[in-house]
Amino acid sequence: MLNNLGTLRQPEAVQTALRAWLNQQQNTISVSIAESVLTRIVNLAYVALCEYEGPIKADHMLHNAVLTVEKMATNSSFPVRRLL
Repeated sequence: MLNNLGTLRQPEAVQTALRAWLNQQQNTISVSIAESVLTRIVNLAYVALCEYEGPIKADHMLHNAVLTVEKMATNSSFPVRRLL
């Protein structure tokens, strides 16, 4: 994931925030990120999971992550599945 952040072609502030979050230096991302970029981040994560765990396990992990986010964000008007 970290090696592919440059492919997102985002401002340095966004890339720095994403790196800090991915390195678990920050619990949240404090900059605004466009939905299209978030979709690409989810895709990069899924591809990395497929390479590391295999596609079947990656599918299960992504499915469980979506369910978890949906449960946590019941009051949110943004459907997380739009990022898939």
